[in-house]
Amino acid sequence: MQKSSFIISTDLDGTLLDHHSYSWQPASEALEFVKQKGIPVVINTSKTAEEVISLQQGMGITDPFIVENGSAVFIHNQDERFDSAGLLEHGEWRYAILGESRSNIITALQFVRTEFNWTFSGFNDLSVDDVAELTGLPDAGAQQAKDRQFSEPLQWQDSDANLQTFKVYLADKKLTLLKGGRFYHVLGDTNKGSAIKWLQQRMTTDQAAKLIALGDSDNDLDMLSEADYPVLVKSPSHDFPQCSFQGLIKTKKLGPIGWNEEIIKLTKINDGGS
Repeated sequence: MQKSSFIISTDLDGTLLDHHSYSWQPASEALEFVKQKGIPVVINTSKTAEEVISLQQGMGITDPFIVENGSAVFIHNQDERFDSAGLLEHGEWRYAILGESRSNIITALQFVRTEFNWTFSGFNDLSVDDVAELTGLPDAGAQQAKDRQFSEPLQWQDSDANLQTFKVYLADKKLTLLKGGRFYHVLGDTNKGSAIKWLQQRMTTDQAAKLIALGDSDNDLDMLSEADYPVLVKSPSHDFPQCSFQGLIKTKKLGPIGWNEEIIKLTKINDGGS
């Protein structure tokens, strides 16, 4: 395995995956290039571990990944670029929990609903068919999306004022409310940025590798704040989130097409343009 001068941390929906079709194929050229160079592509997503493992199988990679908005980090047991000693086991993977258990989150949300009578619906309240309809995923993908361990996506159906009170209540319980591309997410005291920083510290090959981070939504900003090269990917569904990071790059093209263009540009310049 080559020594890498970069590590890539990427959101999925609307970033590496097309917002409508969920396809990563428009980014295949860049993915193949960085694979040849031994550059880890760390999927850093609100999705579940099973969703990411299925996706990675199609992409032909076994790089580390981060799930449920920074709640857990997974490292393949054969990946010598990262130290997985002392971590929990999940098949061929080792993982660390950085967030909160979903059962505790559900308990807190049930109390909120009873105490304040606020209106919202989480994945725990929905059927597989409901999730499939909301996300556009096939039934198998919707089931994987429902089988969460460390977070709860929800649709907020109450007032903006109550949303702010809800956020304060959750913070008091050491829970976080993040706004993603499609849903709000309730999780523990963690985020995508702290999780990728944790993983960088586990690198055995090159902890000085430059971090390229790519995302399109508010819940990606913690990750972009840790990056040497922060990249906001243009979305067909919403404007760029507000931020002012040094060296911020905004893609001109949408989703995985913009992802492909910027990754090739950033990594090939460093590689001498080969």
